Amino acid sequence: MEILKEGKYMNLVHIGDDYETIDEDDVVLIFVRKRDSIGQSKYAVRFEYCPPYSTENNYYTIISGKIGDEEKNEAPIDACIRELQEEAGIEILDKTIINTSFQNIPVCKSTMMRANIFIITLDESEQNFTWQEVEATGDGTVNEEKSQTQWLSMDEIVSILKSEVNCDLLFVLASFFYHSM
Repeated sequence: MEILKEGKYMNLVHIGDDYETIDEDDVVLIFVRKRDSIGQSKYAVRFEYCPPYSTENNYYTIISGKIGDEEKNEAPIDACIRELQEEAGIEILDKTIINTSFQNIPVCKSTMMRANIFIITLDESEQNFTWQEVEATGDGTVNEEKSQTQWLSMDEIVSILKSEVNCDLLFVLASFFYHSM
């Protein structure tokens, strides 16, 4: 693999047979529902400040992040657990509550990035047994300091979709997914 253009966030690489692709880190995408004692659900939504994608406005997305580099040898599920604590202040005490995962999914033809999707339902009656709320630690970046996770009802999510508020494709997809949970 030959790097054709090196960028701050990704590289353009040549991988043979005259095929060029984007070389990016693999990611975790985390869909989280929190159910209270009377069965009402709220869904994790990130209100994120994230240059270079958005320098003027925050936008809505989901909890996500890069899987650690090869020196760390981080497994996708461990990246999921780390991102939940960094971005939402949720510490997972029992990995079995991570209901579903889809791992190593190609994102698209023009990138080497792989997505690892995790679906989690947090039941408030299980708090402090399988999970607990802690302070969101962030990853030390300015972007993370200016971002926050909000727990929204389906009505609030639909309201965002109907407004002219910035949101990314992950948020739109999450809205349909959350509606079916």
